[in-house]
Amino acid sequence: MATLQGTGRRDATRGRGVGLSGLCALAALSGCQMIGGFDDLPLPSETTRLLNTPQWACLTGSDPPQPTRNVVEFRFEVVSGGSRQPLSDVKVRACNQLDTNCTAPAVDYTPVVDGVATVSLRDDFRGYFEIVSNDFVQAVEGQTGPYVPEIVAFSQRELLRGVGPDAVRRRTLMFTPAEVNALLAAVGGTYTLDARSNGVLIATALDCLSQPAPGVTFGVASSGELAGPDSITFYNDARQIPAPGQTETSDVGTFAQTGLFPGLVTLSSDVNALGRPLSDDVSIVLRDNWATSVYVSP
Repeated sequence: MATLQGTGRRDATRGRGVGLSGLCALAALSGCQMIGGFDDLPLPSETTRLLNTPQWACLTGSDPPQPTRNVVEFRFEVVSGGSRQPLSDVKVRACNQLDTNCTAPAVDYTPVVDGVATVSLRDDFRGYFEIVSNDFVQAVEGQTGPYVPEIVAFSQRELLRGVGPDAVRRRTLMFTPAEVNALLAAVGGTYTLDARSNGVLIATALDCLSQPAPGVTFGVASSGELAGPDSITFYNDARQIPAPGQTETSDVGTFAQTGLFPGLVTLSSDVNALGRPLSDDVSIVLRDNWATSVYVSP
Protein backbone atom coordinates (compact mmCIF):
# COMPACT_ATOMS: atom_id res chain seq x y z
CA MET A 1 0.00 0.00 0.00
CA ALA A 2 1.71 3.05 -1.18
CA THR A 3 0.08 5.15 0.02
CA LEU A 4 -0.87 3.40 3.24
CA GLN A 5 -4.53 3.98 3.97
CA GLY A 6 -5.32 4.26 7.64
CA THR A 7 -8.18 2.34 9.18
CA GLY A 8 -8.93 5.26 11.52
CA ARG A 9 -6.89 7.31 13.99
CA ARG A 10 -6.52 5.48 17.24
CA ASP A 11 -7.04 7.33 20.50
CA ALA A 12 -3.88 9.34 21.16
CA THR A 13 -3.88 8.10 24.74
CA ARG A 14 -3.57 4.51 23.58
CA GLY A 15 0.00 3.55 24.32
CA ARG A 16 1.91 1.59 26.85
CA GLY A 17 1.47 3.07 30.32
CA VAL A 18 -0.31 6.23 29.18
CA GLY A 19 -3.17 5.78 31.65
CA LEU A 20 -0.84 5.69 34.65
CA SER A 21 1.23 8.52 33.22
CA GLY A 22 -1.87 10.68 32.95
CA LEU A 23 -2.91 9.91 36.52
CA CYS A 24 0.57 10.75 37.72
CA ALA A 25 0.42 14.10 35.91
CA LEU A 26 -2.82 14.97 37.69
CA ALA A 27 -1.30 14.08 41.05
CA ALA A 28 2.09 15.68 40.45
CA LEU A 29 1.71 18.14 43.29
CA SER A 30 1.35 15.28 45.73
CA GLY A 31 4.63 13.73 44.59
CA CYS A 32 3.20 10.89 42.53
CA GLN A 33 5.78 8.35 41.37
CA MET A 34 5.39 5.92 38.49
CA ILE A 35 4.79 2.39 39.75
CA GLY A 36 4.12 -1.11 38.54
CA GLY A 37 6.92 -1.25 35.96
CA PHE A 38 6.12 2.08 34.25
CA ASP A 39 8.72 4.20 36.03
CA ASP A 40 10.82 4.40 32.86
CA LEU A 41 8.14 6.35 30.99
CA PRO A 42 8.67 10.11 30.53
CA LEU A 43 6.87 12.72 32.59
CA PRO A 44 4.59 15.07 30.62
CA SER A 45 7.32 17.75 30.42
CA GLU A 46 9.65 15.29 28.71
CA THR A 47 6.87 14.31 26.30
CA THR A 48 6.36 17.98 25.47
CA ARG A 49 10.08 18.41 24.87
CA LEU A 50 10.18 15.44 22.50
CA LEU A 51 7.14 16.69 20.58
CA ASN A 52 8.96 19.99 20.02
CA THR A 53 11.91 18.28 18.33
CA PRO A 54 12.04 17.97 14.51
CA GLN A 55 11.97 14.19 14.94
CA TRP A 56 8.43 14.18 16.37
CA ALA A 57 6.97 17.66 15.81
CA CYS A 58 4.64 16.39 13.06
CA LEU A 59 2.75 14.30 15.65
CA THR A 60 1.31 17.44 17.25
CA GLY A 61 -1.39 17.80 14.61
CA SER A 62 0.48 19.95 12.10
CA ASP A 63 -0.84 19.61 8.57
CA PRO A 64 0.90 16.86 6.56
CA PRO A 65 2.06 17.48 2.98
CA GLN A 66 -0.96 17.64 0.69
CA PRO A 67 -1.17 15.89 -2.69
CA THR A 68 -1.86 17.97 -5.79
CA ARG A 69 -3.44 15.13 -7.84
CA ASN A 70 -0.83 15.76 -10.52
CA VAL A 71 1.02 12.90 -12.20
CA VAL A 72 4.52 12.59 -10.75
CA GLU A 73 7.47 10.24 -11.05
CA PHE A 74 7.89 8.38 -7.78
CA ARG A 75 11.29 6.74 -7.31
CA PHE A 76 12.70 4.28 -4.80
CA GLU A 77 15.77 2.06 -4.72
CA VAL A 78 15.73 -1.72 -5.04
CA VAL A 79 18.85 -3.54 -3.85
CA SER A 80 19.93 -7.07 -3.04
CA GLY A 81 19.37 -7.97 0.59
CA GLY A 82 22.52 -10.09 0.54
CA SER A 83 25.05 -7.91 -1.27
CA ARG A 84 23.29 -4.51 -0.97
CA GLN A 85 24.05 -4.03 -4.67
CA PRO A 86 21.51 -2.35 -7.00
CA LEU A 87 19.24 -4.77 -8.86
CA SER A 88 18.31 -4.58 -12.55
CA ASP A 89 16.83 -8.04 -13.10
CA VAL A 90 13.53 -7.12 -11.42
CA LYS A 91 10.41 -5.18 -12.42
CA VAL A 92 7.78 -3.16 -10.55
CA ARG A 93 4.10 -2.33 -10.97
CA ALA A 94 1.61 -0.24 -8.97
CA CYS A 95 -1.61 -1.75 -7.62
CA ASN A 96 -4.68 -0.06 -6.17
CA GLN A 97 -5.26 -0.59 -2.48
CA LEU A 98 -8.47 -2.60 -2.70
CA ASP A 99 -7.15 -4.75 -5.57
CA THR A 100 -5.41 -7.26 -3.30
CA ASN A 101 -4.44 -9.55 -6.21
CA CYS A 102 -3.53 -6.67 -8.55
CA THR A 103 -5.86 -7.90 -11.29
CA ALA A 104 -6.12 -4.37 -12.74
CA PRO A 105 -2.76 -2.62 -12.12
CA ALA A 106 -2.70 1.16 -11.83
CA VAL A 107 0.65 1.01 -13.64
CA ASP A 108 1.80 -2.21 -15.30
CA TYR A 109 5.25 -3.76 -14.98
CA THR A 110 8.12 -1.32 -15.49
CA PRO A 111 11.82 -2.37 -15.45
CA VAL A 112 13.97 -1.43 -12.48
CA VAL A 113 17.05 0.25 -13.97
CA ASP A 114 20.36 0.26 -12.08
CA GLY A 115 18.53 -0.35 -8.82
CA VAL A 116 16.01 2.50 -9.23
CA ALA A 117 12.29 1.91 -9.66
CA THR A 118 10.50 4.80 -11.38
CA VAL A 119 6.70 4.78 -11.55
CA SER A 120 4.53 7.56 -12.99
CA LEU A 121 1.32 8.00 -11.02
CA ARG A 122 -0.84 10.64 -9.35
CA ASP A 123 0.56 11.89 -6.07
CA ASP A 124 -2.69 11.00 -4.28
CA PHE A 125 -2.26 7.34 -5.27
CA ARG A 126 -3.44 4.89 -2.63
CA GLY A 127 -2.11 1.41 -3.13
CA TYR A 128 1.06 -0.63 -3.11
CA PHE A 129 3.90 -1.74 -5.37
CA GLU A 130 4.81 -5.25 -6.47
CA ILE A 131 8.48 -6.05 -7.19
CA VAL A 132 9.28 -9.38 -8.84
CA SER A 133 12.09 -11.04 -10.76
CA ASN A 134 11.98 -10.48 -14.53
CA ASP A 135 11.30 -14.20 -15.02
CA PHE A 136 8.73 -14.36 -12.22
CA VAL A 137 5.77 -16.68 -12.80
CA GLN A 138 3.00 -16.98 -10.24
CA ALA A 139 1.32 -20.38 -10.45
CA VAL A 140 -0.63 -22.78 -8.29
CA GLU A 141 2.54 -24.60 -7.29
CA GLY A 142 4.42 -21.46 -6.28
CA GLN A 143 6.76 -18.96 -7.86
CA THR A 144 9.94 -18.90 -9.91
CA GLY A 145 12.75 -16.41 -10.08
CA PRO A 146 15.79 -15.83 -7.88
CA TYR A 147 14.11 -13.42 -5.44
CA VAL A 148 11.20 -13.72 -3.08
CA PRO A 149 8.50 -11.53 -4.68
CA GLU A 150 7.71 -8.46 -2.63
CA ILE A 151 4.88 -6.06 -1.90
CA VAL A 152 6.13 -2.61 -0.89
CA ALA A 153 3.97 0.06 0.77
CA PHE A 154 4.73 3.65 1.70
CA SER A 155 2.87 6.19 3.81
CA GLN A 156 1.50 9.32 2.13
CA ARG A 157 4.35 11.37 3.60
CA GLU A 158 6.95 9.02 2.11
CA LEU A 159 5.20 8.97 -1.26
CA LEU A 160 5.33 12.77 -1.49
CA ARG A 161 8.94 12.83 -0.33
CA GLY A 162 9.85 10.45 -3.15
CA VAL A 163 9.18 13.01 -5.89
CA GLY A 164 10.86 16.19 -7.07
CA PRO A 165 14.47 17.40 -7.15
CA ASP A 166 14.92 16.96 -3.40
CA ALA A 167 13.36 13.51 -3.32
CA VAL A 168 14.17 11.16 -0.45
CA ARG A 169 14.70 7.79 -2.10
CA ARG A 170 13.55 5.02 0.17
CA ARG A 171 15.54 1.79 -0.24
CA THR A 172 13.86 -1.60 -0.22
CA LEU A 173 15.67 -4.94 -0.09
CA MET A 174 14.93 -8.12 -2.04
CA PHE A 175 16.12 -11.49 -0.77
CA THR A 176 16.55 -14.95 -2.22
CA PRO A 177 14.85 -17.77 -0.27
CA ALA A 178 18.29 -18.87 0.96
CA GLU A 179 19.03 -15.38 2.29
CA VAL A 180 15.67 -15.26 4.11
CA ASN A 181 16.49 -18.60 5.74
CA ALA A 182 19.92 -17.35 6.80
CA LEU A 183 18.37 -14.32 8.52
CA LEU A 184 15.63 -16.32 10.23
CA ALA A 185 18.18 -18.78 11.58
CA ALA A 186 19.16 -16.08 14.11
CA VAL A 187 15.72 -16.40 15.73
CA GLY A 188 15.24 -20.13 15.20
CA GLY A 189 12.98 -19.77 12.17
CA THR A 190 12.89 -21.11 8.63
CA TYR A 191 11.34 -20.07 5.34
CA THR A 192 9.71 -22.91 3.42
CA LEU A 193 8.71 -22.06 -0.12
CA ASP A 194 5.12 -23.03 -0.97
CA ALA A 195 4.10 -23.61 2.65
CA ARG A 196 0.63 -22.22 3.39
CA SER A 197 1.69 -19.93 6.22
CA ASN A 198 4.91 -18.48 4.81
CA GLY A 199 4.04 -14.80 4.39
CA VAL A 200 6.73 -12.47 5.74
CA LEU A 201 5.91 -8.96 7.00
CA ILE A 202 8.68 -6.37 7.45
CA ALA A 203 7.74 -2.97 8.90
CA THR A 204 10.08 0.01 9.17
CA ALA A 205 9.23 2.87 11.53
CA LEU A 206 10.13 6.35 10.27
CA ASP A 207 10.01 9.64 12.15
CA CYS A 208 8.90 13.08 10.95
CA LEU A 209 12.24 13.48 9.13
CA SER A 210 11.79 10.16 7.28
CA GLN A 211 14.63 8.64 9.31
CA PRO A 212 14.41 5.18 10.95
CA ALA A 213 12.81 5.55 14.36
CA PRO A 214 13.94 3.64 17.47
CA GLY A 215 11.62 2.89 20.37
CA VAL A 216 8.54 1.94 18.32
CA THR A 217 6.39 -1.11 19.05
CA PHE A 218 4.39 -2.78 16.26
CA GLY A 219 1.36 -5.03 16.49
CA VAL A 220 -0.25 -7.23 13.82
CA ALA A 221 -3.89 -8.34 13.95
CA SER A 222 -6.33 -10.11 11.64
CA SER A 223 -10.08 -10.68 11.61
CA GLY A 224 -9.34 -14.29 10.66
CA GLU A 225 -6.47 -16.70 11.15
CA LEU A 226 -3.27 -14.68 11.37
CA ALA A 227 -0.34 -17.07 11.48
CA GLY A 228 0.78 -20.67 11.62
CA PRO A 229 2.27 -22.36 14.69
CA ASP A 230 5.83 -21.62 13.62
CA SER A 231 5.30 -17.85 13.30
CA ILE A 232 8.08 -15.72 14.80
CA THR A 233 7.95 -12.03 15.72
CA PHE A 234 11.17 -10.04 16.19
CA TYR A 235 12.94 -6.69 15.89
CA ASN A 236 16.28 -6.14 14.19
CA ASP A 237 19.26 -4.76 16.08
CA ALA A 238 21.36 -1.84 14.86
CA ARG A 239 23.21 -4.20 12.48
CA GLN A 240 19.89 -5.26 10.88
CA ILE A 241 20.24 -8.72 12.45
CA PRO A 242 17.15 -10.32 14.05
CA ALA A 243 17.46 -9.87 17.82
CA PRO A 244 15.55 -12.36 20.00
CA GLY A 245 14.18 -10.69 23.12
CA GLN A 246 14.24 -7.16 21.75
CA THR A 247 10.83 -5.56 22.37
CA GLU A 248 10.95 -2.38 20.27
CA THR A 249 12.69 -1.00 17.22
CA SER A 250 16.40 -0.17 17.34
CA ASP A 251 18.07 2.66 15.41
CA VAL A 252 17.22 0.89 12.12
CA GLY A 253 13.49 0.93 12.92
CA THR A 254 12.79 -2.62 11.73
CA PHE A 255 10.17 -5.13 12.91
CA ALA A 256 9.25 -8.44 11.27
CA GLN A 257 6.88 -11.37 11.59
CA THR A 258 7.05 -14.65 9.69
CA GLY A 259 4.70 -17.57 9.16
CA LEU A 260 1.69 -15.41 8.24
CA PHE A 261 -1.39 -16.52 6.33
CA PRO A 262 -2.44 -14.65 3.16
CA GLY A 263 -5.06 -11.92 3.41
CA LEU A 264 -5.45 -8.47 4.91
CA VAL A 265 -3.96 -7.68 8.32
CA THR A 266 -3.94 -4.54 10.44
CA LEU A 267 -0.64 -3.03 11.55
CA SER A 268 -0.52 -0.77 14.60
CA SER A 269 2.48 1.23 15.80
CA ASP A 270 3.23 3.12 19.02
CA VAL A 271 6.07 5.50 19.90
CA ASN A 272 6.84 4.30 23.42
CA ALA A 273 8.61 7.46 24.62
CA LEU A 274 5.54 9.52 23.69
CA GLY A 275 2.77 7.07 24.60
CA ARG A 276 0.96 7.70 21.33
CA PRO A 277 0.60 6.08 17.91
CA LEU A 278 3.20 6.65 15.23
CA SER A 279 0.47 6.41 12.60
CA ASP A 280 -3.12 5.43 12.03
CA ASP A 281 -3.60 1.68 11.96
CA VAL A 282 -3.05 0.52 8.38
CA SER A 283 -4.27 -2.44 6.31
CA ILE A 284 -1.56 -4.61 4.78
CA VAL A 285 -1.79 -7.22 1.98
CA LEU A 286 -0.10 -10.57 2.64
CA ARG A 287 0.34 -13.41 0.13
CA ASP A 288 1.72 -16.93 0.11
CA ASN A 289 5.35 -17.03 -1.06
CA TRP A 290 5.63 -13.22 -0.85
CA ALA A 291 7.29 -10.74 1.48
CA THR A 292 5.51 -7.50 2.38
CA SER A 293 7.60 -4.44 3.29
CA VAL A 294 5.85 -1.46 4.88
CA TYR A 295 7.31 1.96 5.63
CA VAL A 296 5.27 3.61 8.39
CA SER A 297 5.55 7.31 9.21
CA PRO A 298 3.26 9.92 10.78
